[in-house]
Amino acid sequence: MNIYIILENANRELEYKIILAKKLVIHGHKVLIGEKNELRNKIKKLPPGLIIEKGIRKGSIDRFKEWKLKGHIITCFDEEALTYRDDRQYFGTNCDKDIEKYVDIFFLASRRHFDTVKRIFHKKKLIIIGIPKFELLKKPLNKIFTEKSNEFKKKYGNYILITSRFGNVNYNQRKKIKQPISIYGNYFLDSKKIFEKFKLIPNIINKIYPQSKIIIRPHPSENVGTWKKIVKRNKNCEVIYDDFLYAWILGSKFTIQNRCSTGIEAFMLKKKVFSFDPYYSRYPLHDIFSLIGKVFTDLKSINKKNIENKKNFNKLSTYNFMQYYIHNVKKDNSFNLVVKRINKVSEKKLTNKKKINIKFSLRDRIVDFKNRYFDLHFGFKKYSHQKIGNFSKKRIKDILFSTDFFLRTRKKIKLNQVGKKIFLIQ
Repeated sequence: MNIYIILENANRELEYKIILAKKLVIHGHKVLIGEKNELRNKIKKLPPGLIIEKGIRKGSIDRFKEWKLKGHIITCFDEEALTYRDDRQYFGTNCDKDIEKYVDIFFLASRRHFDTVKRIFHKKKLIIIGIPKFELLKKPLNKIFTEKSNEFKKKYGNYILITSRFGNVNYNQRKKIKQPISIYGNYFLDSKKIFEKFKLIPNIINKIYPQSKIIIRPHPSENVGTWKKIVKRNKNCEVIYDDFLYAWILGSKFTIQNRCSTGIEAFMLKKKVFSFDPYYSRYPLHDIFSLIGKVFTDLKSINKKNIENKKNFNKLSTYNFMQYYIHNVKKDNSFNLVVKRINKVSEKKLTNKKKINIKFSLRDRIVDFKNRYFDLHFGFKKYSHQKIGNFSKKRIKDILFSTDFFLRTRKKIKLNQVGKKIFLIQ
C-alpha cells in the first residue's frame, strides 16, 4: 500500500517518523514522507493511499474533503495532544465541524485524549497508541542518541540545558498569533509574564555554575535572535537550534524548562529536570511537572542547594500517573500499534492501486537550490526554514542505517529524493 507521511519539523519529528516508515516498509508498504505544505499539495496528484496527517488543526477540512474525493484513506496523529490545557482549548484549536466524517483512523496519545475526542468521533475510529516519538526515549532506541550526546559533551563539557517554549510570545514572525481568552484562558498573559522572568535564568545558572556551559534551546516557533540578544554579554551561554533534542537532553547535566514536554522527555531519559513556573498552581497539568522534578515558583529559590537535592523522582508511581496522559510511557509500543492497525486496512478500499510515480523535477531542483542558499533571510521563508529544520537525504540515510541493529532487520531499503522536501522509502 502507498503511505504518505506528513512532517512539519524535522528537528522534532524526523527520527521517529523515519523509524515508523522503516517498519511500514518492512511490512511491504511504500512510504512517501515529506514536508507538510509540499506533500499536501502533491497528494492531490498521487494515486490513492493511506495518509498519516500530523494533526487535526482547524482549517484541515477542505483538504480532507479533497483527499477523500481522490480516494485516499485519512489517518491522523495529534502531536500536540500531551499539553493541551482542557477540552475548551482542544476544540478551540482542533476539529473543524464535521471533520470526523472524513477521518478513517485517529491515533490518540492517551486515555485523556480519548476522553476528550470521543465527544465527536465514533469510538471505532479511535485507537490509543501513545506518543510515537516517546519510543525513542525507551530502550533500545534511546541508544541511537549516545554518539551525538557524547559529541556534545566533548565539545561543551558538563553543560546545562535550558529549553524554551515561548513561541506564543517570542514570535519568529512579524504577524502575531491570535490567542483569544475564550479558548486559551489566561495562558497567553501568564506566558508573557513567565517569559520575562524565564529570560533571567541563564544568568542565574551561570553564577551558580560558572564553569559549566549553558545551552539554550528555543522552540521551533521562537525568534532565536531574541535569545541571542538576551545572553549576548554572557560568554558562557550559547543559543543552539540544531539536531534532535533528545541527544542534547542525554548529554546535559540537567534541564530547566517551563510547562514543556521537554521536561517529561528528560525525565524518561532519567535525567534531572526542573520546572520554573510562578503560576504553577493554576496550570491544569501542574501535577505532572511536580512529579518529574522540583518546581521553582520564584527566581530566588533557584540555588545550588535546591538544584543538587538528591530526592528521587523516578518512581513507578510517577509512570503509573503519567500513563493517563501518555499511553506508551511504560510497555506498549506505539510503532507496533500503528503498523498493526494499518496492516488491517484493506486495499480494497482504495479505488486506484497505481504505484507512486513522482520525480524530482528540474523546477523543484532549482527552487530547492534557491531556498537553500539565497531566499531564507527574511520573513516567512526564514521562519519556515527554521521550523522545518534539517530535513535532508543524508540525515534520513543516517537514521535508516543507525536503526538497523535495534530493529533487527537486514532488509535492503531504497531511498530516493523525489521533491524539494519529499523522499520515497521502499
